[in-house]
Amino acid sequence: MFKIIFQQIIFSFLIAVGCYIFFGVDGFLTAILVAFAVILPNFLFALKLNLLSKRSILLANSKKNNENLVENSSQKVLTFFFGEFLKIVFTGLLLFLIFKLYKNMVPLCFAISLIANLQSILIAALLMKNKKI
Repeated sequence: MFKIIFQQIIFSFLIAVGCYIFFGVDGFLTAILVAFAVILPNFLFALKLNLLSKRSILLANSKKNNENLVENSSQKVLTFFFGEFLKIVFTGLLLFLIFKLYKNMVPLCFAISLIANLQSILIAALLMKNKKI
């Protein structure tokens, strides 16, 4: 999970450099702020999932019987979807704050960076699946 986030950071920086070339410092800052708004919730979500999986492994090793396996599985699914919901809300809130508070925002850089950052997760996951990275 963290490899994907690291690759998303690199991809975001490349997008920000492109915005700097075409739109200057304000374009660069817009792209970096949007990247931050997308990557921070992703990082926190990945951290939560990592901690949850480590906790699950410890619990599985400590218990020899699996009588609560179904309850644990449904709880994990609920935790995942609730975490995904919070990630989306947090991302939306950060993007709204950037849009309202950053006065020198370049709208085209905002849109390009947002689309590129959201798609970079899929691209990195596909590249990792095919062992290209």
